[in-house]
Amino acid sequence: MTSVSLHAGRAGCALLLSIWGATAGADEGDGAVHLSGALRGHYFGSSRTLDDRADFFGTSLQLKGVARPTEQVSMKMEARAIAPALGRSDPHSEAQLIEGYMSLNEGRWDWRLGKQIVAWGRADGINPTDVVSPRDATILLPFDADQRSGLWGVVGSYAWTSETSLSVLWKTDFEASRMPVPLAQRSAYRFEQPPHPGAQWGLRLNRTGGDVDWSVSLFRGRSLWPHAGPNQAADGATLRLTYPTVTMLGADLATNFGDYGTRFEAAYTTPAHPVAPHEPGLRRNVYWVAGVDRTFFPRLNVNVQVFARHSWGLPTNLPPRYQWAGAFNAATFMQQRPWVHGVTLRISNAWLHDTLDAEVFVQRFLPNDGTFVQPMVGYAFTDSVRGTLGAQLYTGSGPQLGPLKANRGAFAELRYAF
Repeated sequence: MTSVSLHAGRAGCALLLSIWGATAGADEGDGAVHLSGALRGHYFGSSRTLDDRADFFGTSLQLKGVARPTEQVSMKMEARAIAPALGRSDPHSEAQLIEGYMSLNEGRWDWRLGKQIVAWGRADGINPTDVVSPRDATILLPFDADQRSGLWGVVGSYAWTSETSLSVLWKTDFEASRMPVPLAQRSAYRFEQPPHPGAQWGLRLNRTGGDVDWSVSLFRGRSLWPHAGPNQAADGATLRLTYPTVTMLGADLATNFGDYGTRFEAAYTTPAHPVAPHEPGLRRNVYWVAGVDRTFFPRLNVNVQVFARHSWGLPTNLPPRYQWAGAFNAATFMQQRPWVHGVTLRISNAWLHDTLDAEVFVQRFLPNDGTFVQPMVGYAFTDSVRGTLGAQLYTGSGPQLGPLKANRGAFAELRYAF
């Protein structure tokens, strides 16, 4: 984690303690701080940074505090400290403020000011419209939610009706998502986060609680993932990676037809500064996913999705000094050909009064670009103690999953929640 995250984590802990000191003497429900958290021990058979290192034993502590000083004002603070490599010659620890914001309710308006997670989309595991909050794809924690982090900004939500709301957001800074980089290429990658990201804002009209849940969204701001644009070194010794300004127009919906649940999500994304046909860089694209699920017996759930991404104006004959940049963009934005598509499958079940559960998630790029498989099983020993075992497996040589084969391995976690 960067020093910014470390300082933010310390600041978050200090603010959490100040809230506690200000409200600890209050009665329950009248400003009292409600603390919860989890202490976790974990093992990973491989790093998630494409460096062939193996056998990581680590621990993490996550704390959350919620306070409501008045009926209109509430506060939330959540921070994590993690030491993912205990006992190694290069141990390190990280601290991160995940969320830290104040909420204000004024009639039909709800406002949040501070660092907060904004998650868009209703599809399972693949969310084309989820372009606002950053992720850390390298963190050594087992669940998808562990990768999420908040954005600094202001979010307002207006309750148009009991089922429909309009949200507006303004990002006040920029934090990129973290991605794995092959060890042999790290010294040649130069990530350049913008010192002045400019205006970043979004709108989302959302409806829930009816026969059909849906939303439409608009976001303009920096891409969370970098692209290798046309401004590259002439000798190709360094790959310059920047975060282009994009506009995303998205929509999603979910509804049931009898025993079948269905969902659809799509995003049309265009960069603010298009590149020429003979230059590398992010292209205008549409990315969509559609799926159906059903529950049997009564805990066995089967979820199937198809996804596709179409990019316009891909370069056909890049000059030699741009070949590496073109390969990076293909892996990051599915730009190896105009149409890239695939399927996902998630099967889950629970037994013994839901104390034992298991699932397997499969993602396949068609026709033969690779497969990702993640089986996972969990058991609740008590209401507070839970164990998880799983593995991540990658096959194929496609640009999305082929490089990740270095991250193959098993993982385990023992979690104590309080």
